Amino acid sequence: MTEQQPAPSDFNQQVIAEFRANGGKVAGMFEGAPLILLTTTGARSGRPHTNPAVYLRDGARVLVFGSNAGRPKNPDWYHNLRSEPRCTVEIGTVDGRVESYAARAEPIEGEERDRLYQIQCELDPAFTAYQAGTSRTIPVIALHRVDLSAGAEQSRRNHAIAQFLVRVHDELRGELAAIRKDVDDYFADQHLTEKALPSGSRRPRLDRKLAQHCLLFCDALHGHHTNEDGAFADFEKQFPELAPALDRLRREHRLVAQAVTDLQALLTRLTPGTDPLEADSLETAAPETTTPEPLTVGTTTPEPHTFGTTTPQRDTPRTTTPEPRAFGTTAQPGTHGAPATESPSSGTTTTRPGAHQTTTAQPGAPGTTSPETRAFGTTTIGSRASETNAADAETFRAELERLASSLEEHFAYEEAQLLPALTRTLKIS
Repeated sequence: MTEQQPAPSDFNQQVIAEFRANGGKVAGMFEGAPLILLTTTGARSGRPHTNPAVYLRDGARVLVFGSNAGRPKNPDWYHNLRSEPRCTVEIGTVDGRVESYAARAEPIEGEERDRLYQIQCELDPAFTAYQAGTSRTIPVIALHRVDLSAGAEQSRRNHAIAQFLVRVHDELRGELAAIRKDVDDYFADQHLTEKALPSGSRRPRLDRKLAQHCLLFCDALHGHHTNEDGAFADFEKQFPELAPALDRLRREHRLVAQAVTDLQALLTRLTPGTDPLEADSLETAAPETTTPEPLTVGTTTPEPHTFGTTTPQRDTPRTTTPEPRAFGTTAQPGTHGAPATESPSSGTTTTRPGAHQTTTAQPGAPGTTSPETRAFGTTTIGSRASETNAADAETFRAELERLASSLEEHFAYEEAQLLPALTRTLKIS
């Protein structure tokens, strides 16, 4: 009567217990062999599974071999690592302890795999027999140590970024809502409508304090987006799957920058102290007055991470060209002023506040009109000849509303894409 051999699972449990009790050393068939305990996550069950494995050191990494003693199929732990590369390694130390650390598995392919497996065969001829006994190529897997403390720190930084992003968006939303209300109240108080102004009067003007509030908001928004652009490169390294979303956000940042530039030009035209006849030559210069307290929204950076370091200057014109986007239409920077519509009876043009068209000069034709599409809340600036008294004011209010709507969609998309990625990294801490 032959002695009954333990089942493979029972045998592994005996080896595991002996390994942990004796500082990584075992007797029997593995005596003297370099052995580790490898804990993987079950590909189907999701439960942890621990297996003894012979290893080979290769610099800072540890190599293991899916020989399965030359059997036709790869061992289960190999399939587990292909499904989930994160694992745990237990290894004996020179002072008789068992060290445990987190690792990431990387299959080795091609010539490098062949070279490393040949080294193992020379050290342990049993691996030559294993490969000869099966038609499959025995896998070689590198186990890279993972610094959990670094991962935990990155996780905390990402969580801080997520909180900062939400806070800045909320602050920008609040500032823009306050500006919209102040603008509406100001124009309502001044009765600045086209009918209220006598023919030939000067164009309506914004209160300088309100205009400065708008300009400071524009600076804060541009600074926030500039800082985000600096952080996106790091996000792409951490979360490659976010690349398409980050590309869209970059495009939208450029469109916002163009919209802000156009609003700043309108603000210059609407601010008291600016000669209307000189307005067409102005771009984004701020009113030449005492600088108010800076608006801090969106310009601070969270600890311990920063959203880039670039600080924008309001007196530097931004010349980014607007691009098409999914939730808006495109515009070509052109002329602006009294929007024109064609009279069905006469073929002449009449104006109405709030419409957006561009007068295109045709050879021999007295100013026919061609409609333009628009981009992300942009407005078109220029053409003093087509202006009426209330046109700038009405255009400014319309463009401010369009910017608010587009920004809300932009913020919502950014939060939906980035926040889940930034917060899920907490799981590895």
